[in-house]
Amino acid sequence: MAANAYFATALFDGEAPVDWSPQGIFERFRKFFEDKLTHTGVTKLGYLDHLTYLLFLKIDHERAQRPGRLAQSVVPSPYSWPTIASKSGDVLRTQFAQILEELDKVPAGTDPQLSTVKAIFRDARQWNQQHLPEIDSLITDVLDEHNWSNHLPELGEAYGLLFAYCAKEVDVNREAGQVTTPSSLLRVVAAALAVTNSDRVVDLACGTAGSLLAAFDRMTASGDRLDPNAYILGADIDPRIVRFATMNILLNTNRPFTDVAPVRLGDSLAEGGVILPLLNGEQPPTVVICNPPYRSSTPIPAQRKDDLNTSLYPAAFLKHIADALPLGARAAVFVPDNVLSGVAAAAVLPTLFDNCEVHALLRLPENTFRNGRNKSLIKANVLFFTKREASPSNEPATTRMWLFDARTDRPKDLTDSVLDSFLSSYLSEESEYSPTSGFGPVSYEELSARQFQLQSFSVRLEADAALLRPAKVIASEIAVNLAAAQKVFEDLANELA
Repeated sequence: MAANAYFATALFDGEAPVDWSPQGIFERFRKFFEDKLTHTGVTKLGYLDHLTYLLFLKIDHERAQRPGRLAQSVVPSPYSWPTIASKSGDVLRTQFAQILEELDKVPAGTDPQLSTVKAIFRDARQWNQQHLPEIDSLITDVLDEHNWSNHLPELGEAYGLLFAYCAKEVDVNREAGQVTTPSSLLRVVAAALAVTNSDRVVDLACGTAGSLLAAFDRMTASGDRLDPNAYILGADIDPRIVRFATMNILLNTNRPFTDVAPVRLGDSLAEGGVILPLLNGEQPPTVVICNPPYRSSTPIPAQRKDDLNTSLYPAAFLKHIADALPLGARAAVFVPDNVLSGVAAAAVLPTLFDNCEVHALLRLPENTFRNGRNKSLIKANVLFFTKREASPSNEPATTRMWLFDARTDRPKDLTDSVLDSFLSSYLSEESEYSPTSGFGPVSYEELSARQFQLQSFSVRLEADAALLRPAKVIASEIAVNLAAAQKVFEDLANELA
């Protein structure tokens, strides 16, 4: 990497050059937290909340200083960045508290240009009073002296590194079934769906918006301008996650803060008949990517309109997407193994295969997802399908499904070689069964004969030294898994004692 790409050339009062690389920006934010806040009880996620509020205010102010028509600002002047940057001590803290309170009051839905403000400041809460002196330092020492809008690509990557930094706290949410999807996998999903600059991409449970950013990268890869009707749009049920996802998109796409919020707060399963509610002028989606919560302790809301009344969230999401997907739209939906067998499979999959052309099932390696603090494995899959018109003769939309098994007799980790192999097989116009590829077809008749119990299907692999693991390695893995299981049961016994 060239030096001028790694360091800014400006000097501040004789100091060393400022490192504007993503890692350099992240280290600046990390060092502030560990030097100033680790002893205060402020959590990493609480720190990221406040960093998000302040970066939004700072960048909005910087854009307001642009000349002529380039000037843009969505924050009312009484609550803008200068009202805190020019103050200190109790006066600053009082003003900052008022900013959070007033911007949280912005009514959702009344003005599309204010929807992004609402997404960032919804349920905004200030740190406890004894921790507020650090706000002064964060504003004056870290944020105020720099022009952050000149470094949005680097700042966007650094913001993503902050998510990884918060991983242990995010694991608490994983106990409720939320998982982080590897970015390499999301890039392959977007490529398999052949996302273009004219697509309208939606994620009904977008988390921190990794899927939407992977799609956006595909949409802009050609260098051509986006179609005027193209968009990325997400939804999530958690206000904090909506805040992080919104900021992640704003920073990584250079999206104007005056645009309609790219992430909306809501329960996607409550929207019967449509993937997501759209604003006036928004066209229906052409692509859906969704990795829904794998379980939830939240009761099913009474207003839900879906007719699959189940606490198995992935099954409910899959059915909702299959039912509401517009004709011709493509989808990739992540589901755990228990959706592809038993009662859930019988309830959801026959209709899916009849009304949608199911192209492929990608069976993911065992180590792709782990659940929460106990690190138990979540065996997951990705279904790729397209909504089709009903056949006059009632023929099913699916004639055959391709199964790519990246799990059976394979290394447990998700690797680039596995993803590359799947993508090349999936995109091949003349896919052929290869006994060592793990990729092969299953006819609709075979699927129907087994009542769409997809976990009962496998692609037979011939012995291949590059694919099959030595017996010693398998035995070692079994020993590790047994030890982990013993630890889980010991912890459970201690809790019950």
